Amino acid sequence: MSYPYKVGPIDDQSRMLLLQPEQDGFTLAPGRYIVVVKGMGYDFTVAGTITDPNQCVERINATNGAFYSPCPPPRR
Repeated sequence: MSYPYKVGPIDDQSRMLLLQPEQDGFTLAPGRYIVVVKGMGYDFTVAGTITDPNQCVERINATNGAFYSPCPPPRR
């Protein structure tokens, strides 16, 4: 999953970037995210109770690497 953001420099702060959602009023749901800038990932979290099923992933370790997949839906 990815979310489109506008990225630009902060005036007088050459080492800082301002990220703003392309869609007005958009907010990230509580959970863990990664923002990728110039190929480098930066991990961050949004505080709160996780309610979005997209925030749940399972890791599977295999001989050829680690793989991630969405959690199965809860059984009812």
